[in-house]
Amino acid sequence: MGVGLKVAAGQTEAVRPALEALLTDSRFADAARGFADRYATFGPERQCEAVLARAEELLCASPALV
Repeated sequence: MGVGLKVAAGQTEAVRPALEALLTDSRFADAARGFADRYATFGPERQCEAVLARAEELLCASPALV
């Protein structure tokens, strides 16, 4: 996704350069903005309702399962 960096456990010397890159490289900010835009309408309640509605659709479409 391009919104973060991975630092291996125990690689404490790599933390500072990774944080500096995250704070100064505009590619990370651009990727984060893209992620925020892509999921701007996401809401957990709405997602739960969509999952439940789809489950009902599937159950109604397969009477043998009811």
